[in-house]
Parts: sequence; C-alpha cells; structure tokens
Amino acid sequence: MIVAFLIGAMIGFVIAIPPGPLSITVFTEAMGKKYRGALSIALGGMIFEGLYAGAGFFGIEALYTPSLQRFARFVGTIFLLLLGAKYVTRKEEALSDHAPVSPAYSKMVLLGAGLTGTMPTILGAYFLLAGILRSYGVFEGTTSNNIAASFGATVGSMSWMLLIVGGISRSLNRINPSVLRNVIRAMGVLLLLLGVGIGIQLVLTL
Repeated sequence: MIVAFLIGAMIGFVIAIPPGPLSITVFTEAMGKKYRGALSIALGGMIFEGLYAGAGFFGIEALYTPSLQRFARFVGTIFLLLLGAKYVTRKEEALSDHAPVSPAYSKMVLLGAGLTGTMPTILGAYFLLAGILRSYGVFEGTTSNNIAASFGATVGSMSWMLLIVGGISRSLNRINPSVLRNVIRAMGVLLLLLGVGIGIQLVLTL
C-alpha cells in the first residue's frame, strides 16, 4: 500500500503542474489575496481528482464515454467563460486588503470540483498512467492498493496547490498592486481562451 500511495502521490503532483483551469483559478484567487477561497477551490478540485484517480486505477471505463466527455466539455466551457469574464472585469477594490471576504466557501469548493470534473483530459491521463503501471506490474492491482494510489494522487495534487498558494502569500507584498491587477486580468483572458478552445473541441466532436 505504501508503494501504491507514493506512486499515486507522484502522479498526482506531476499531473497538477501543467497550468490548467483549476491551478489558474487557484493562482488568480491567491493573487487577489483570497487565500481561503483559493484553498477551498483547490480542495474541491482535489475531491474530484481523487474520484478520477480512482476511476483510472480501478479501470472504471464507463466514466470515460464520448457522451460524458461532451457533457463535461459543455459545462467546462461555461465555467471558464464565466470565470474569465469575472477576472477580466474585476474592480480595483476587489484587490484591497480590506475587501470583504465571502463566507460561502462551500460554493468555492463546488467551483473547484466543477473545474476538475469538467476536464475529461485529467480522467484520460489517469486511465493512461494506470494502464502503464498495470502493464509493468509496478504494484498489485488490489482494492487496497488502488485506494491508496487514488488517495496518494489527491495528496500529491493538493501539495502542488499548497505550494502555489504558499508561494504567492509569501511574495505578494513585494508585488506592485498595478502588476497584480494586470496579472489577474491576464489570467482571466487565459481562462477565456481555454473556454473557447474547449468549446471548439466540443463542436468538432458533435
């Protein structure tokens, strides 16, 4: 189980490193000094990450059907366009140290879950990597090992998100507020572009 957990953690960490909708949103919320919100989004994303990892390690291919992928891309497109518009149009007072903090962290958790859940490429990556591990017999495909690997993937991915938020919180005071605003708007534009790209993929698969 320990080997399965460690391998799962390494996989989760590596998968989380490339910039994606979840990491970009966590980064942007942290840049806006909303650290609890950023961590809540990361937590929601990691819950779904564990489900995707479990589907990959247990080989539940019913979750990777074309119809479900199209539905996920449709919802993901809406999420990203709304988020991108929010960050592009964010007002200056939203970046203030005294800006009101929303207590609805449960909504942030749901947002994080939605951002990960609507990215079928993450599920595909776990199916691919789990298949490679099985083919080389890295660890036995027992129920306990698969659970340990899935939990490890969640821990590994969350570790990367914690590094993002922690790094930003330590360096944010040294960054000019105008630069912060521009970075947040740039992240909004990036999310908009991702949303458009996923939308195009969806249309092409119809």
